[in-house]
Amino acid sequence: MNDPTTMRRSPKQLRSQQRVDDILDAAARLFREVGYEAATTNAIAGQAQVPIGSLYQFFPNKESILKALAQRYTDQMRDLHARTLSPTATEGLPLAQVIGGYLQAMGEFEAAHVAFRLLFLSAEQTQTHEMQAEIIQRVDDLLAARFPLLRPERRRQAASASVGIVKGLMIISGEPATLSAEQSGDEIITALLGYIRAVLVQEALPLPPDLA
Repeated sequence: MNDPTTMRRSPKQLRSQQRVDDILDAAARLFREVGYEAATTNAIAGQAQVPIGSLYQFFPNKESILKALAQRYTDQMRDLHARTLSPTATEGLPLAQVIGGYLQAMGEFEAAHVAFRLLFLSAEQTQTHEMQAEIIQRVDDLLAARFPLLRPERRRQAASASVGIVKGLMIISGEPATLSAEQSGDEIITALLGYIRAVLVQEALPLPPDLA
């Protein structure tokens, strides 16, 4: 059975790729402006200035557009993850500095990609699954490099929970919430350090100096 959230066809020519990019850019702006639920394929086509038939050549529905946008963000974030979470980039750095650097890079990415926050916090797990899974995997890789004695299954749980902590605190940052972006970042670092320390204590593993 065909996946109804998958693109009908991939662009093979430069002109077709530009049209798909225009549709995704328009969808990102519209999702940010009116929300995913209120956006329609007709409105996306209008925002992109393409005929609705051209949109349907590539995308069967709004869900497939959301999924393609999430995949675009996933691909674009790979360099960010390599710069901020890879063992080479983080070797010798205190964990608080690693987390702070990642949050700063994520903030810059969010500022440059208008719908990223909506997709990162989205409840549409089917369409954004790969993006969420990619972030969790990168955190898992970081924990594996930092804490090689941590059991893989417990490490995976900790990675998933850590991403959940970030998402939860992001929700209460910015207007009309009570925390500024800077305050939210500080609270995320405090929460993550405390949580990871608790995981290591529960697993009876030695604490590194920056978590002792």
